[in-house]
Amino acid sequence: PNYIRDVAAPFADDTVGDYVYAMQWAPDSSELRMNRTDRRQHVLEFIGCRPSTTKCRVLARDERRTGWVDNRPERQPLADGKRFVWGSSRSGWLNYYLYDFTHGLVGPITAETGADAGPIVRIDERAGVMFYMARDGDTPLDLQLHRVRLDGTGDVRLTDPAFTHRVTISPDSQYFAVAKIERDQVEHYARRKGWTLEEAERWLGPYLNYEPAKFAANETPIRCACGVAH
Repeated sequence: PNYIRDVAAPFADDTVGDYVYAMQWAPDSSELRMNRTDRRQHVLEFIGCRPSTTKCRVLARDERRTGWVDNRPERQPLADGKRFVWGSSRSGWLNYYLYDFTHGLVGPITAETGADAGPIVRIDERAGVMFYMARDGDTPLDLQLHRVRLDGTGDVRLTDPAFTHRVTISPDSQYFAVAKIERDQVEHYARRKGWTLEEAERWLGPYLNYEPAKFAANETPIRCACGVAH
């Protein structure tokens, strides 16, 4: 169908509708849950709508009047079916918050203030903890594994801040595996410590993802215009 609109009339969401994203049914099919934004995308609401009544309720809400909100923030329902973790930049940085499907916001889980929180690695509901990556290494580019309780207490960094990490958590949350270190990371680490590359490789030997002797043997020196190999 065709519509005629008075372009001089003020912009109003009640006449042009909303955007909806990331729709999924509740586990018991009692409601359809989705993200909803106004057309200017300044307000995001996570809502649940009951097919039996067509009524919708707001489960979580974010607002940014100076710019767009993320219309698909991190959202992880917990296995208990009663709570979910929600990613929000309402503080100015991306952090994670615990919500109850019935009672709303429970409280913040993370409290990053210098950079956005990184991705969630694992949520262990039995232990009441969440593992996530944070950008609090020696530089904001160095991702670190953190463990924090779901009530926001006991946040602790578990990895060496001198490096960036890729990790895997064991099913019982008792152990984590860290990917081995590549040569560019070792070079960067040596420069910051004031060491030679050979010193850094000697100290970090068990954690290297390459064999220094073989790497050096295959490396071709680069000669600049001065005739010296660098």
